[in-house]
Amino acid sequence: MNYLPIFLADCRHKVKIAMTVPTALMSICSSRSTELATSCVRSARSASARHGGNSLQSVLQHRQFGERFFLERFAAIFPHRLGFTLIELLITIVIASILMALAMPSFSSMLMNNRLSAQANAFVNALNYARSNALTQNVNAQVCPLGAVGSVTCGANWGAGWIVTTLPATGTGALLQSYQIGPRDPILAAVPFNGVTVSAIVFDSRGLAATQSNFKICDSRGATFARSLQVIATGSIQQGPTPGQAIWGGALACP
Repeated sequence: MNYLPIFLADCRHKVKIAMTVPTALMSICSSRSTELATSCVRSARSASARHGGNSLQSVLQHRQFGERFFLERFAAIFPHRLGFTLIELLITIVIASILMALAMPSFSSMLMNNRLSAQANAFVNALNYARSNALTQNVNAQVCPLGAVGSVTCGANWGAGWIVTTLPATGTGALLQSYQIGPRDPILAAVPFNGVTVSAIVFDSRGLAATQSNFKICDSRGATFARSLQVIATGSIQQGPTPGQAIWGGALACP
């Protein structure tokens, strides 16, 4: 006798049953409600008649019968499982909005901290680049405020950005690097040392700096999150480890 594996998905128990062909139709049609059993028998008889009285196995394998029977029964048993209701969507949107409102301040603070770190790292890289060129090319090199874009002439405002140039004994120096600070970027400013505000950091061919230079980087949050940098006479470049505190001592002040 042939066997037909039939998979019945019961709403309470999901069981895989293997049963004989003669008892399959009886089990399917009698294990449900009267309405479902009537529909089942009618569909089975109709499909069997179209196939000239073929075996139940061929009837059940017929695509049209299978699709119509199971799709109609699923819609009848689960009429409300066709999508989300308007209330469910509104609740989801409200919860997502609350979570975003809670996360936004932390996310904004993280972005601003990253900008401060990026600005400090960019300036340190420029200083190291100038010192490296002074050593390798056996010529003085400097870092000074940005003047006109593309020019080797120094400006007067560190907050505009900076340039890296060579300082040969004769002739005009070469522009090695240029960095422009954007309107929303943190602001770089020189801090007076012994009453003198440095206008340029010059490295000689031995990599030594002409004088000590102190700098701070501030954003719109003020001194609490400000960063400090220092170039000492040996040419060493250091960043302050603690936001708001100057590496040379004391608290930072931002305008």
